[in-house]
Amino acid sequence: MNNTQTKSISQLHTSCKDCIFAVYNANTQIDCNFNCLQKEETINAYDDNQEFFVINNVKCHYKRNQTWAAKVAPTNWHTRVKEENRIKYQTIIFAKDNIDSVKLTLQSLLAQEIKPQHITIVRKPISKLPCKTLLEYLQTISLPWNIHHVANTNFTNPMILDEIIRLKSYTYYTIFNAGFIVPNDLLSIINTEIFDNHLYFGVILNDERPVIISTLIHKTCGGHGKTTLTKKLRKNKCHDLIKTIQEIYPAYPRLR
Repeated sequence: MNNTQTKSISQLHTSCKDCIFAVYNANTQIDCNFNCLQKEETINAYDDNQEFFVINNVKCHYKRNQTWAAKVAPTNWHTRVKEENRIKYQTIIFAKDNIDSVKLTLQSLLAQEIKPQHITIVRKPISKLPCKTLLEYLQTISLPWNIHHVANTNFTNPMILDEIIRLKSYTYYTIFNAGFIVPNDLLSIINTEIFDNHLYFGVILNDERPVIISTLIHKTCGGHGKTTLTKKLRKNKCHDLIKTIQEIYPAYPRLR
């Protein structure tokens, strides 16, 4: 290690000590097998046995210790970490009046490298899409699914989302209207931003409409309620938790 430093270690940090991907020359860490040191602020640290880096201001998603390593063949370490560093999300699709629009969106989700863990199709009281037609199609897809029938005509979309998340939740949830074709690399790019570039968010918007929401932030804020999660975050001055999809995926189709 070179350069002496007097930087403070923040409350949020990751020590490379005991990480199996830290590269050492004798007792001094010189690198990281996942190149995590090049991307972040690092601080030199040491104990009685070795010198190592501390990655400041972030939680490193690649750190693994010997307990983890003992359960995985060394030749599979990198592959297993990549498998573990995949977002767990469900998708909520608001159905329209025809099955073809549902098929378009579902087929684009099935084409994702990182597929949803679960799909919920929202069928509102005004929908002209026959339930039998929807059911017959869903029985042909390879992902877990359910149909969420909305009986109350006064329920807004945010209220419907709250109801769904109360029943079933994953780390994130995505929202699409039936007929929208999800870009085939969208979730892979979001995944890279989360695990490699430490993207942290409450909601990612496309022209004020949510594309993906953190379930943790959703629950922390008490859901959407009679307003929206976005409005709640703005009211509480949590502007850093609101992102636009174009910041992450510039080619994402705008709504207007």
